[in-house]
Amino acid sequence: MPSGTDVGELLSLAERRRPYLSLLAAGPEHKRDVIDALGDSRSTVDRAIERLGDRSLVTRTDSGAWTTTTKGDVLLETVEETRAAVGSIAAASDLLADLPCNEPVPPSLFREATVDIADGPTPLAIAERVRDTVADATGIRGFAVADHGTGVKKDIFAATFDDDGFGFDYVFDESLVKRMLPGDEVPWDRLTDAPNARLTVTAALPFGLMITEHESGPRLTLIVYDERDVVRGQVQTDDPAAVAWGADVFERYRGQGRPLASWLAEHER
Repeated sequence: MPSGTDVGELLSLAERRRPYLSLLAAGPEHKRDVIDALGDSRSTVDRAIERLGDRSLVTRTDSGAWTTTTKGDVLLETVEETRAAVGSIAAASDLLADLPCNEPVPPSLFREATVDIADGPTPLAIAERVRDTVADATGIRGFAVADHGTGVKKDIFAATFDDDGFGFDYVFDESLVKRMLPGDEVPWDRLTDAPNARLTVTAALPFGLMITEHESGPRLTLIVYDERDVVRGQVQTDDPAAVAWGADVFERYRGQGRPLASWLAEHER
């Protein structure tokens, strides 16, 4: 088998010898300096560098020092990205248990992701992050399963009414609208008349989803609820593949719904 074609062995070697790759990627080092930096024995360092050299992950310079090759650099970056994604998955493990199996999430959701876990029944810390995201956004697409009086809803409505350039494209869960109808806190008439708002109602949304537009690019926030529609936590990322997945999910659920104005006309009779 040609060198480098055994994916499992190469990945295992890179993970096992990641400290060596990280050290040598920062600049050429002689073996005595590697021993001092990593605290391994001379024989361990010899074996590690020999194995990495056999797989063309490190090479010896003219001065006798060792450094990573292009192959080593690329493999190290790949391993670091994978470790970061696995770390996000581990942090979100309890959240994943509350996601419906019929709406699987992609691995890209956990690349460069921020994971927040709700502490108690009122997810104030999570709401603050969402409010900060909304404050910096020039537009929102998404859908909501529940509202917990954290101020996010009012922030979004205010942005919609105060700035005609702010796009509000949203899908409400039917059960959520029914719960909010009896009160006066939602200006339904203003929302349905707003030229920059496109509002839809549908049933049985799987989670909360928000794609916000920013000067730096779009950002995806996935909000996870338990069986009582209590927020369990959220995952936020600007990974392009994750944002594209979120946009596809949003369009699918919006396509299943009906305009909010016609839904209200029927249910407010």
